[in-house]
This record gives sequence, structure tokens and C-alpha cells, in this order.
Amino acid sequence: MKFFLIICGVLVGMMGCSSKYYMRRGDRMAETGRFYKAGSKYEKAYHKTKSKDFQALAAIKAGQVNQNVNRLKEAYNWLRKAERANPQMPEIYLKVAQACGDERRYRYGEGILS
Repeated sequence: MKFFLIICGVLVGMMGCSSKYYMRRGDRMAETGRFYKAGSKYEKAYHKTKSKDFQALAAIKAGQVNQNVNRLKEAYNWLRKAERANPQMPEIYLKVAQACGDERRYRYGEGILS
């Protein structure tokens, strides 16, 4: 019985630290509009995994939530991390272009760009 409880505790502890867990938590938080917390969960998922495909997906999602709260420089940086993680994903380049367009419109509205 003691052995069973120890195994269950270890499994629960391992599940709480997995990158997929953080990705699911980030998805739930982004769905409810808590973009700052979702971004931190995606960042943890990015750093926890070794898979380049999963890192790219986490970085894309982190970029999207940063873009949603107008943190355009951070969004661009996360999307560039996604590009470095997996340069073969075509959707990354679309997201980078969108982030650049948003940042350009933002700066043009402030009069920084002429």
C-alpha cells in the first residue's frame, strides 16, 4: 500500500512538471482572457521541452498572447524563437509578418515612423 501511494505521488509530481501540462494550462488561461498568465505558462512549456516542434508551438502561442495585450516587441521576440526552433513551419513566417505589421502601425500612430 505504501509503495502504491509513493508511485502515485511521483506520477502526479511528474505530470505537474511536464511541458504538455503547461501548454494545456496556458490554453485554458488564454481562452478565458488571462493573457499574461497564459504567456508565462507557454514560456514554461517552451523551456521544459526538448522537442523543437513543441518549442516552436509554445513560442508561437506565447507570441500570440503577447500580441493580444499589445506587447509587440515581446511577441516578435517569441515568434523569432519559434522560427529558430523550427524553420520549416510556414505559419511562423505569417505570424512574424503580422507582428511586424502591428508594430509598424503602432509606431506610425505615435509619430515615430514617418
